[in-house]
Amino acid sequence: MIEDLACVRLKRSIAPYPIPVGTTGAVVMVYDADPPGYEVEFFDNEGQTIQDPQTRQFTFTLMEEDLEVIP
Repeated sequence: MIEDLACVRLKRSIAPYPIPVGTTGAVVMVYDADPPGYEVEFFDNEGQTIQDPQTRQFTFTLMEEDLEVIP
């Protein structure tokens, strides 16, 4: 299980969201479910939060298989 505030990297595309594979982010919430879900905020190369231009959403709910923990 990935912990709160862990640094992560996106392993695969999460259509329809505008986040490229390999983008880094931080886990801001862990959902206590089976399997657990993760609310993640992603950042661009300048350190700015990536936001979906259509929904204005800036955190994205993902599963563990979508993410790689950055040591």
